Amino acid sequence: MDDDDYTGPATLLVGRRELPVLVRLIAVHQPVDGRTHWAGRVGADPTLTELLGGSGADVELVTPEGRASGRIGEPDPWGRYRVTGVGRTPFRASDVASVDVADGNGRTRERRPGAGQRPTAKPTLRESAGAIST
Repeated sequence: MDDDDYTGPATLLVGRRELPVLVRLIAVHQPVDGRTHWAGRVGADPTLTELLGGSGADVELVTPEGRASGRIGEPDPWGRYRVTGVGRTPFRASDVASVDVADGNGRTRERRPGAGQRPTAKPTLRESAGAIST
């Protein structure tokens, strides 16, 4: 485990139900969309299986370190459920720290420090050659 993982107790909010569960989660910053994606497994739980009926649902996941909205999928052959989310993680993740910023449309979106900055231009071949000869 590293700083961007979480394994331990959580509360899963499905509709108006709160279920204590055990989870294993990881967070990764995806440079393609500039956002943090988190995912993991919820341990097998007969109450959760009964509640979901083998299908997915929108959920909120709460750990001692935070809370986040996500989506829970169908169970795997061992009765564990995959849970995923984008943006704020339900646990502290050191390398994928982000903040929510207003996007001007009354919504918030995740923004990593430095996100949205234009990449610096690469030097031209002539500039590179000049740097080598000096």
